[in-house]
Amino acid sequence: MALKSEVVQIDQWSLEITQLPAMRALTMFTRLLKAFGPALAHFGGSTGIENILDSKVEDLNLGEVVEVFCTNLDEKELDAFVREFAAHTTVETGPGKKPGLDKMLDLVFAGQLDSMFVWLGHSLRINYRSFLDSGRLSAALALARKGSGAGDSPEQSPPK
Repeated sequence: MALKSEVVQIDQWSLEITQLPAMRALTMFTRLLKAFGPALAHFGGSTGIENILDSKVEDLNLGEVVEVFCTNLDEKELDAFVREFAAHTTVETGPGKKPGLDKMLDLVFAGQLDSMFVWLGHSLRINYRSFLDSGRLSAALALARKGSGAGDSPEQSPPK
């Protein structure tokens, strides 16, 4: 099965987002769950995140979205996510010209950081659609919480 790509229009830019290779996507998914798990739970798991991804920028309370998502995310982790997904995205700059977004980030998103979050949302969707569309994300979040001990009740926790 080949990697899938999708073209999205964000502001004046036509961006082609390609899926990460499977093992890289798995590594990034683990990091995403650790970083965004609590935020996803805040917005209602996979249903909430789909509502965010399906919204138009002007319909979102971007302040709330950014605040909740950035609570558990440091700048190095966010930078890593942006650069990883940008390395798998091209931007049409003219007829037949499609440089990698990783080389164009500052130009494309200058003064448009909200659009960067929209692009990240599309990148998440193309890479993790099976989790988002099927409710599997909620199950994965529950497993992540259980594995971290965050969901354990006092009786289930080992004695100290």
